[in-house]
Amino acid sequence: MNIASIDDKSKGNLALQDSVVFEENSEPSIININDSTRSDKKIQKSSDEIVNQYQIEMYNIILNDEIEDGTNSASECYIKAIYDEDNKDYIKTALMNLYLNNLGNEKILTGVLVMISSLSYEESCPQGPIMAVGLLQNKSNTIRDRAIQAFERWNSKKALTVLESLKCDKKWLQDYVDKVILYIKRDGID
Repeated sequence: MNIASIDDKSKGNLALQDSVVFEENSEPSIININDSTRSDKKIQKSSDEIVNQYQIEMYNIILNDEIEDGTNSASECYIKAIYDEDNKDYIKTALMNLYLNNLGNEKILTGVLVMISSLSYEESCPQGPIMAVGLLQNKSNTIRDRAIQAFERWNSKKALTVLESLKCDKKWLQDYVDKVILYIKRDGID
């Protein structure tokens, strides 16, 4: 199932398709998830179906993504391209589901953190901060680091209460949290 492709890896451009192909009972069917201009509303999808579709897309994009600091990844481009007022709850629920179902999968958790931190703090609430705080105790140091990076990327003074309440068990992580707190107090957005 190819739902997104990178046109130019060096630029990180993401080409999104408007439909996703699923195989059920050996016959492919096309379900359009982004066509708000469609005049006939014969196919009505439940919220669970929409969330599931986003979850499948996100999972596949993350699996095929090469996330590197300092570059725009396919995951980041994807979330910025699809996120809007009409689908924000579906998207955040799909990200939360990926998070809950992949707590032992470093690649998926990294992608989820990259996606959720690509949104503003307000857009990501409450799921974004909940996931980031929850991952501060993950067994992977990389995931712990990414969780703090999420707060750093949000750069929101509204997150200070959350960050100031943290007591990390690793000194390096607590030092990073303290550094991000100082950074947000100095340069954060209200």
